[in-house]
Amino acid sequence: DQAGIVFLEDSETDFELAVHGIRSLAPGLNCLRFETRHDLNEYVASAPAAPRLLVIDVRLPDGNGLEAISSLRSIEEFQKVPIVVFTS
Repeated sequence: DQAGIVFLEDSETDFELAVHGIRSLAPGLNCLRFETRHDLNEYVASAPAAPRLLVIDVRLPDGNGLEAISSLRSIEEFQKVPIVVFTS
């Protein structure tokens, strides 16, 4: 099952605020959250399909979100997935 939006975000509050806004526009859209690059990497290794969109925080507890993007772009299925990058 394809995830609609995958978040790499360590702040639960920021994630909840984003999902609240998304749900008002697309109530049934599946949103997944991973707090660390490690967790995201495990998901990517086992994901049945790439998500429609990635939202990646720059500051993470286990590294930099920009490094995560570089890793994701090296995977064929993730090369064309749009990515939104932010930090708070």
